[in-house]
Order: sequence, then structure tokens, then C-alpha cells
Amino acid sequence: MPDDAVIPTDRETLLQREHAALARWRATTADTSPDAVREDGWTFKDVVAHIGAWQRRTAARLRALDLGEPDLAPVEADEFNAHVLEESRGRPWAEVEREAEDARADFVAAIETVRAETLTANDALGAWIAAHNGHLHYEEHLVDEWRAREA
Repeated sequence: MPDDAVIPTDRETLLQREHAALARWRATTADTSPDAVREDGWTFKDVVAHIGAWQRRTAARLRALDLGEPDLAPVEADEFNAHVLEESRGRPWAEVEREAEDARADFVAAIETVRAETLTANDALGAWIAAHNGHLHYEEHLVDEWRAREA
């Protein structure tokens, strides 16, 4: 795992770490069923929706910061996560997977297109949110243990 204490502020390193973390995530979870469940009851599908939702929000935040607009209104993480969980539960895997892929593509596009100053301004807020909702977020969930859902 990259050193969390040192968040890169340059676009290329952020993107390299994003692509490497995604590759590790995909290699590690390739055979995980969408219905596999963690000890806390979240399914793999729920976690994929969760990561996608945070990446979608981060893309919007980066673009707002890039335009000089105020940062998006803060959200309480537990409430945001509960909302995403509730929404993902009734949706088919293919839809959740597609939305997460679309969110990731939007997230990467935002990193690729914002001004370099957007990543470094305000104590590197842009780089921080990109790292924590991108490569570090995948890394956080690589330790999840999945088991087959019991009948």
C-alpha cells in the first residue's frame, strides 16, 4: 500500500496509483460473487456501489474546485454510506457494476482534466480527496473478507 502519510499532489502519480490500486482490486476480487458478504452484512455489490458513489462525488468536488466554486456541502460519511447501501440493495448487480465503472471513468477524467493548481490549492485538498476516494479507498477494502451468503 502506498504511504498514506504522503499524498501525491501531481496528476501523473495520482493516476499511476489509481490504476495500480484498481488492478490490485480487480485481481483480488475477480472471483468474488456480488452476493458474497462481509461480517458486517455488506455484500461485495454494496461495496462496489459504495466506492463508485464516493468516486462520483469526488469527481463533482474536483470540478467545482477547479471552477473556483465553493467545495460541495459536506456530507456525514456514515449517512452517505447508509444511503448508498440502501440504494444498492434493491438493484441488480449488472446495473451497480456499470454505474461504478461509469463513476470511476468520470473520476479519472476529473483528475486528468482539472488544473494542477486544483490538486495543490487549499493544503492539497484536491489531491487528498482524489487519493482517499481513489487508490486509498480500494486499498482500504482489499482487506475485506468475503464469504458465501448463507441460505
